[in-house]
Amino acid sequence: MNKIFEAEIPVKYQVKESLFISAQNQEDAKEKLEKMGITNSVLKDKSKSAISGIVAMSIAVILSFFRYFGKGSTDYIELFPNIISFTLSVIIYSAFVIRVKGLKNTFENKIDFAISFLFMLIIGIFIKLFSGDATKTSGLIGAILQFFHLDNGYPLFILLLCLSWLGMKPLCGFVLIGIMIFGLIELVTCGNYMGNLISVLFIFSAFCGCVFYLKYEGNRIIQSFSDFGTKTAGWMNDNIKASKDLIDKEINNEK
Repeated sequence: MNKIFEAEIPVKYQVKESLFISAQNQEDAKEKLEKMGITNSVLKDKSKSAISGIVAMSIAVILSFFRYFGKGSTDYIELFPNIISFTLSVIIYSAFVIRVKGLKNTFENKIDFAISFLFMLIIGIFIKLFSGDATKTSGLIGAILQFFHLDNGYPLFILLLCLSWLGMKPLCGFVLIGIMIFGLIELVTCGNYMGNLISVLFIFSAFCGCVFYLKYEGNRIIQSFSDFGTKTAGWMNDNIKASKDLIDKEINNEK
């Protein structure tokens, strides 16, 4: 099975562009890059992070298939995404793909398809928790929403969608991280439906899966924020230099 290598390619203003390459080994990856005319890249093997993320997130997704009832109660928690939460997950993740990851780096091989699909399911689970659809019992996030007279968290996702698609490019990644954090907070505070063992296993596997995904993809999030600052600084320097040259030209003409 081919490995996945991330190639960091320097471009203008010291910004680095990332490109995923599926190859048998590092030498094979270099040959493929050379055929594309790329010779000054830095290669990083992302296969271990991707496979570890797939295993961890698979455990969390399998645990989400079941319905968990509270002890001595008819109330239950159901984590697997519904049509609304998964659709929102796809839309938000699509913003990350188009604006940060790049279409050329998406679904290029089986490993990337698997980890991306599982990550969308995990985000869908956290959206369902965050929105209040997973259980009738409200946790901390649900209590905050009720304080602001909101029946569920879906109105907030309009803001998140706007931030993902219309905000600064780095916000796409931070929106995903925020959904994960708030979803976990709601799960921990809404009640012990799943029991200690399964709760710990789900949280641990989902957390590890997200960490491995960030190791696999997180460099793009960090780099996009760094690139935004670097591009802005470069653009400002170019404009300052152009303004200075224009002023010097005007002064010389007057002389």
